[in-house]
Amino acid sequence: MTPPPPPLPPLTHPPPPAPTPATCADAAPPLQVRFNAAKALQQLLPQLDAPLIQQQVKPCLLRLAEDGDKDVRYFAGQGLQSC
Repeated sequence: MTPPPPPLPPLTHPPPPAPTPATCADAAPPLQVRFNAAKALQQLLPQLDAPLIQQQVKPCLLRLAEDGDKDVRYFAGQGLQSC
């Protein structure tokens, strides 16, 4: 029987934040990521508060509304109408 491995050392810095739909839409990711970000933001709007929508979600949806893909533009447009 082998002894258990030694414990992991403590983190010296916090892990990076998990990606969100808004951050996924920022850096020209693949089409599927932009599409899912636009769709997720549109679906999440009813659960978000107004300051978050105005400061983070709406600017992201405006960028996605100018995307080259019609489906991304559609879901971004639907989200903007809900803002």
